[in-house]
Amino acid sequence: MTESLHVVIVDDDAEFSETVTRRLEREGEQFSVSRERRACDALDTLRTESVACIVSDYELASTDGIAFLDDVRDYDSNLPFILFTGDGSESLASEALSHGVTDYVQKSGAGEVGTVLANRIRNAVESHRTRQTLVRERERYRTFLEQSTDLMVVVDGSGTFTYVSQSWQRLMGYEPSELVGRNAFESMHPEDVSEVWTVFKGAVRNPDETRTAEFRFEDADGSWRWLEAIGNNQLSNPRIEGFIVNIRDITERKERERELREQNDRLEQFASVVSHDLRNPMNIISGRLELARETGDDCHFEAAEAALCRMSEMVDEILDLAREGLIIEETEPVELEPLLERCREVVDSDDLTLEVATATTIHGDRNSLRRVFENLLRNAVEHAGPEVTVTVGTLDDESGFYVEDDGPGIPQGKRTEILETGFTTANDGTGLGLAIVENIVDAHGWSVTVTDATDGGARFEVTGVEAAPRACEREFPDRDATP
Repeated sequence: MTESLHVVIVDDDAEFSETVTRRLEREGEQFSVSRERRACDALDTLRTESVACIVSDYELASTDGIAFLDDVRDYDSNLPFILFTGDGSESLASEALSHGVTDYVQKSGAGEVGTVLANRIRNAVESHRTRQTLVRERERYRTFLEQSTDLMVVVDGSGTFTYVSQSWQRLMGYEPSELVGRNAFESMHPEDVSEVWTVFKGAVRNPDETRTAEFRFEDADGSWRWLEAIGNNQLSNPRIEGFIVNIRDITERKERERELREQNDRLEQFASVVSHDLRNPMNIISGRLELARETGDDCHFEAAEAALCRMSEMVDEILDLAREGLIIEETEPVELEPLLERCREVVDSDDLTLEVATATTIHGDRNSLRRVFENLLRNAVEHAGPEVTVTVGTLDDESGFYVEDDGPGIPQGKRTEILETGFTTANDGTGLGLAIVENIVDAHGWSVTVTDATDGGARFEVTGVEAAPRACEREFPDRDATP
């Protein structure tokens, strides 16, 4: 069914307007015609009814067609408006066009004008509705661009922005005008420019291929955001003459990927740490059980049981470390002498001599400190021999403590390398023991350096350590105070 077109004819010649109405209705059933003699009455109809087109005579009572047209345009700037003009009124037609008239028809006999007017009305209404549809689609597209979570740009063959969507203001803090005319590579992270430029050049040379690139881009606050760009080469399109690039913020995804990599690296390191740290107590258990079988002495079972207890403690510590990472949140006063005695018990060497030349109490994480000293003692045995002597003392300036042995020492060129994960000089070494030491020291906020011992062996100095008051001082802090 053809859609009805409500046409309002405005003419103070009642007979003429009635004849035109009958001819329009004869031209097509879609025409529904209202007749008004005065412009003000037609405006009332326009405000209260849906009108597809207005057809008006130029000469009206108390006004003219041009003034009436201006009133209609104030109400609706696009409503089709056809003006009747007299024969030879080219100047009038020109004036009407300058005021925004849709079309004009020369006013001759009512019967003659009917067919022409019907076609002009159909064309005017169709054109009007097409424009409305285009405006709605354009507005819809503009809203899509502005509200999209993606960033849209057009760049020329050099990478200079020629169009920037409004979403950049919301997502990156830039007004589009700030970026238009700027080269995209100027705001890209220097480490990413070369790779993205290679992708961009490939897209220029191969316009039929869609290219994707990931890079860091500086937002308006100076922060780096990870972006993923997908470009379509439209350089040969005269309406665009550039690359249409759809860009998505992938910063959160990149952060999750980084966290996952770190977690995997940490888990891999923890697996190596488990193997490294548990090997010594396992060797103790194996050796003590063999001695127990050979000698029948129950004391070996006690040593094996102590090693098993230490293994259980290590498993708990490593699990905590795997869940939370190496973070020292709480410290407590730790007396080094009794701690070192316990560490000596789990090192697999009966010939190791441990000399504790300090009665210092420091603030630290007790379990982590046990691992530091156990690894340093084990390192001395592995590299200086089972009969090594290890001395632990306080540094002269009381800024920390040292652990030194009487072995062959460490060449100066390797003193930094030995603290790195995986570095070892032993055929069966893991390269983890001293790296674990450094990680724990760092987690406390301390520093460890490698130097020569007094007698030429290896010496590890840990500085930045906070000493704790001795036990008696903690219990009686005011013993010297005046009553």
